[in-house]
Amino acid sequence: MLASPFYYFFAFWVLQQRSPIRFDGSGPMATFYWGKHYPTVSLAEYFGSSYIRREFIYPYLIGAVIVTLLGCGLVGMIVHASRPKRSRLFMISFGTCFVTLLAVAAASDSGTVLRLWNGPLLWAAPILLFSITIPMSLISGLLSLAEQRLRMDEGRVAQS
Repeated sequence: MLASPFYYFFAFWVLQQRSPIRFDGSGPMATFYWGKHYPTVSLAEYFGSSYIRREFIYPYLIGAVIVTLLGCGLVGMIVHASRPKRSRLFMISFGTCFVTLLAVAAASDSGTVLRLWNGPLLWAAPILLFSITIPMSLISGLLSLAEQRLRMDEGRVAQS
């Protein structure tokens, strides 16, 4: 899908806006991070090293890839396979994306609770969870409508 880069950058932006890197007196704090050990550095180390700043950005990049694969890839395949009526296309795309993002958040929370990794508990903060899943699901629904419209226009041009 041509809109995947747009969707990816929007996902990256939403993740950074809803769960930003926080700074306190002792240094930056990772609020969106998975791993065995949170990065702990001072402000001077953070601003002095691009390697350390990348350590804080990687989770956002990976999270945006996962959201994009679900919102553009999986949802697109499911919608294409189910062939919904045009009147239901947006709601099916929105609902499919919303449910898959909630399922991924539940899987992430399960890994955190089982101590497989350290990470945020997204279901423990429903406002955070929904402030990420709802905009991404809306965009997924709108992209499905736009894709269908483009296919209809291509069909008209081919018939002419």
